[in-house]
Amino acid sequence: DSGLLHLDQTQKINQAKTLIEKASAMFPQSVKIWKLWINFETDLQAIGRVRSVLDKALLKNPKSEELYLTGF
Repeated sequence: DSGLLHLDQTQKINQAKTLIEKASAMFPQSVKIWKLWINFETDLQAIGRVRSVLDKALLKNPKSEELYLTGF
């Protein structure tokens, strides 16, 4: 049933988001984790969340040229 498949996919996406959020809280200076989260949200086409995550990442890593370039 496609409804069950969609529900399973949604649960996996939510689990992945939870893990990425926890990882970013545990390792806020990890540019790799922030970029992983940004790319994850980009793949989901969640542009508002991409901007929100990028803003949080830059607050935690204001000197990261790599994160600034991610926004372009």
